[in-house]
Amino acid sequence: MPAGTDPDGDAKMPLPPGTEATLVKVGVELLQRSVPTGISWFTAWLKGKTILVVGQARSGKSTFISYFQHGLFQSELDTSKTTTTRNTPRFQVSLGKDKTLNLHVKTAVELPGQVGATAHAITAFKKKPDAILIFTDLSTPLKGEADRASAAWVKEFCDELEKLWIGKGAHLNQIGSIIVVLNKQDKVDHETMKKCKFEMEKTVKMLKAARGKRQEEVFVMPAIMVANEKGHELVDQIITRLAQQLGD
Repeated sequence: MPAGTDPDGDAKMPLPPGTEATLVKVGVELLQRSVPTGISWFTAWLKGKTILVVGQARSGKSTFISYFQHGLFQSELDTSKTTTTRNTPRFQVSLGKDKTLNLHVKTAVELPGQVGATAHAITAFKKKPDAILIFTDLSTPLKGEADRASAAWVKEFCDELEKLWIGKGAHLNQIGSIIVVLNKQDKVDHETMKKCKFEMEKTVKMLKAARGKRQEEVFVMPAIMVANEKGHELVDQIITRLAQQLGD
C-alpha cells in the first residue's frame, strides 16, 4: 500500500507537527483537538464517527477540515484544488471547560467538488457516514446550473441521496447529523444571505429517508473560513452542533 493512503486507496491528510492539541476559545467553552493514543485510541476506534464533507468546488471544504482537525485555517490563496477523495487520520475534539462533550472522529472525508452533486450523493450513500456536512458558496448564484449555483447544487444532491435511500432500505440509514454550511457570508449582503438560507431550508425538508432513523433536524449554518474572531466563532458553532448530535 503506498504511503499516505488508507486501505481503500484514498489519500490521507497528514498531521502537521506541533498541532497534536490546539486550544481555541469558544465563548465560555474550549475546543481541544488531540490525537488518540493508548486507551483513548481504543475509545476512538470503538466510537469513532465518519464525517463526510461534500459540496461545491471552492466552497471551503478543505479549509474547514484543516480547522476541524487542527484548529488552524488555511489561507484562501494557499488552498489547492482537491482532485481526489481525502481522509484524515483519527482525531478527537473535546468541548467545555471540563471536556464533558467528546467527539471521536474516525475520519473526516472530503470529496472533490469538481465531480458534481450527483456523484457526491452516490458516494454519500455508499460510505454511509455518521454525518454529512454540505458546503455551499454564497458568492455563487442561487439559481442556475448545479455546478455553479448553490441552491441548485444542494437540490441535486438531496434529490439523488433521497432517491437512493428510498430505493435501497431507509431503515438501514444511521446518519446522525446533516448540516448545510453557507460559506463566505462576508462576501454577500444580508438579503442574499436570507434568501439562500430560506432556499436551503426548503430543500433539505424533502429529506426523509436520507435523514436516517434519528430524524435529527437539518441545520443550515453560516460560515466564514478566515482567521479572525467572527470566522472562528461561526465555525466553532458548526463543530459544536456536530458534537452535540454525535458526541458522547
